[in-house]
Amino acid sequence: MKRKIIFNSFAISVLVTSLVISSKSGAEPASVFRPLINDIRTQLPKGLKMRLPDSLPPAASKVKLYPYIASDNKVFEVRLANTPDCSASNNPSACTAGGFGVFTPEVSKNWPPKGDSITPVDLGHGISGFYITRGQGNSISQYVFWKQEGLEYVVGLGGGSTRDVSQQQMIDMAISMVNEPAITSEQ
Repeated sequence: MKRKIIFNSFAISVLVTSLVISSKSGAEPASVFRPLINDIRTQLPKGLKMRLPDSLPPAASKVKLYPYIASDNKVFEVRLANTPDCSASNNPSACTAGGFGVFTPEVSKNWPPKGDSITPVDLGHGISGFYITRGQGNSISQYVFWKQEGLEYVVGLGGGSTRDVSQQQMIDMAISMVNEPAITSEQ
């Protein structure tokens, strides 16, 4: 009887420990975003949930990227720049390579958003979205838009930063964002 109690206590202890470990070892955003996680939590407007990919395409490892936040009450973006002071520049779009955003449905007037080329995509878990391109040649921009939990999300790359990133890599980043636990506001 005593052996049975010890075994049951041991089994419960192992179960509790494994649940605690598994809840802490969930996926996390790519390392480039880690310095901003606390800022995201404190600056994210109430009601929005930010999702970030767990990795970036291989082309991103060839350059130094600097994340920064751009936000108002209805749109929240984490942008990646190719200079450390991009967010403070007079023209942040000139040094921003891409970004990840969440916004309330009221912000977008059109669904799907407009583009030169629009392709429906399956992001898993019953979530579908759209791969969209805008522009031509070296000025092409790529986006994936989708709706999840009552919010709209986007991953986008613009201009020359899209040359080395394929349509499938854009979709893979969106799938990663769909699967990542949402970062929520502390407000």
